[in-house]
Amino acid sequence: MWNSSENGLTNIYLTTYYWFINKNWLATAYTGLILCFISFSFTWAFIPESPKWLYAKERYADLRAVLIYMAKLNGVKLDPHKSQVYKLGPHLDEGLGEVSSDDDAEEEADNQPLMMV
Repeated sequence: MWNSSENGLTNIYLTTYYWFINKNWLATAYTGLILCFISFSFTWAFIPESPKWLYAKERYADLRAVLIYMAKLNGVKLDPHKSQVYKLGPHLDEGLGEVSSDDDAEEEADNQPLMMV
């Protein structure tokens, strides 16, 4: 966790450095701007949208893709006929959301909406 006293000390060090030692602060400002742009670009390019946001916006196809990607990244193998991931929202792919169980209690539990916390 970032400590506020460390942030204050950093400001004091930088202020002292640019007040007494070096008057060229533009190079540091441009370096910070470039690093910020690079980190934002990598974040935007490689981190997918939040599953909670996708669910709220009813983008179920994208939600499935993100959840499957996250499961694969964590080494979890999903079964298309048993996993709740494939039963989110309106079923865009025929046959993926069908329940093949005869047990009424299990079928009722499978038809419940998936809660995103």
